[in-house]
Amino acid sequence: MEDKDQFLRLFLNSEGELLAYILSMGIDPHCAEDVLQETALVMFKKFDEFEKGTNFRAWAFTIVRYQILRLRKWQARQPIQLSDEAMNRLEARALNEDNTHIQFEALTHCVDKLSDNSREMVRMRYNKKMDLPDIAQQLSRPVDSIYTTMSRIRKTLQDCVEDFGRHGAKAHD
Repeated sequence: MEDKDQFLRLFLNSEGELLAYILSMGIDPHCAEDVLQETALVMFKKFDEFEKGTNFRAWAFTIVRYQILRLRKWQARQPIQLSDEAMNRLEARALNEDNTHIQFEALTHCVDKLSDNSREMVRMRYNKKMDLPDIAQQLSRPVDSIYTTMSRIRKTLQDCVEDFGRHGAKAHD
């Protein structure tokens, strides 16, 4: 019982910092709460492995870092989700045009709008089929920064494709 009380006290003292760190890593606020809950669960299960008298905060940040990496790996495997409105517009246009052509046009247009560095990362990831740690190594950047950058690129592409679906190519020229 004493261990549970000690864990709770230590965790509650670090909870705000952990959440701030998660959010500072570019994690969506809803996902950040989930990451914090998963972190608390892992920490509670592994609390008997924590060496009393050592730095609880450092231990907690190590665990939350791994939970963020786990989330990013999961997100990297998820397809881009379009809003219902964008889907409806793309569906309506597909009645008049080849749907594959529209999607390709939207994605090509949006990729062309990316910075040179972002386009190169997309090319490495999807054309060359490189995994993110290999991209990090080739670009001499930390793996975490590659995960963050790719997440932002995917979000940018998602927003652009949705906007393309709402307004078409003419609004983007």
